[in-house]
This record gives sequence, structure tokens and C-alpha cells, in this order.
Amino acid sequence: MLNQVFFYGTIMRGYSRYEYPGIKNNRIHVKRGRVKGILYDIGDYPAMVKADRDNEENYVYGEIHEFSEAEKVIKIIDRIEKFNPNDCNHSLFVREKVAVFLESGITVEAWTYFYNKPLGGATRIESGSWRKAKKA
Repeated sequence: MLNQVFFYGTIMRGYSRYEYPGIKNNRIHVKRGRVKGILYDIGDYPAMVKADRDNEENYVYGEIHEFSEAEKVIKIIDRIEKFNPNDCNHSLFVREKVAVFLESGITVEAWTYFYNKPLGGATRIESGSWRKAKKA
């Protein structure tokens, strides 16, 4: 199992779930990066969906976290993101492997979560950054 997860919302540094029990004590490293996607503001948290085209406007910026006990942490994050691997169709988010482009120029593979419900009237975050949108 991969031991890295890309976050773009409330589990990033400075946000409410960064210190979440079971996650904080298994975190080894945090680095900045970006993934292909489009980011939306759906209220208390962001939602990333897949991007059809590869251009600078279709990137989501966030952090890649490496964990010592990845399987344990992934189960916790799955619950937070309301992802059920046995019932993806009814999950709020779905977990998938993605390429993460790090600031250093290196590309690594990590898990991330894509929104799995209709966006309704959600507003696109043009910058691709929840941090910039929420100025945290």
C-alpha cells in the first residue's frame, strides 16, 4: 500500500483536521505539491474533481503527507472522507492513486480523494488552492 496521501483541504497544515487523532502521530513528512484536477468550494471543505484537459488552470495545489502506518491512517481518512471501498457509488469521495508533482520537480505517486457527488451550485476555486481561497 502507498504510504503517501495528497491533501488539498481540511487535513493540510493549519486546518482543523491536521491534528486528527491517528493521523498526526503517524505523519513523517509533509511536502507541497499539485495534482491534475479542478477544485470547488462546497462549503466547509473543498471538492476536487478530475480534469479533462492538462493545462495550468487544471491543477489543485496542496500537500503530500507521508505516514509510518499507512494502512491504519488510510482507514481513518476513508472514514473522514466517507469513502467505502466496498460501495464506491454511494461514497461521498473516492480514493484513487494520482501523480503528485512536487515543488522540487519530482513526481511521486500518492492516494487522494475525488468528490463523488453532483457539484450543484458549487463555486470553482480558480486558483486551485483552498489555502488561497480561504486565506489560511
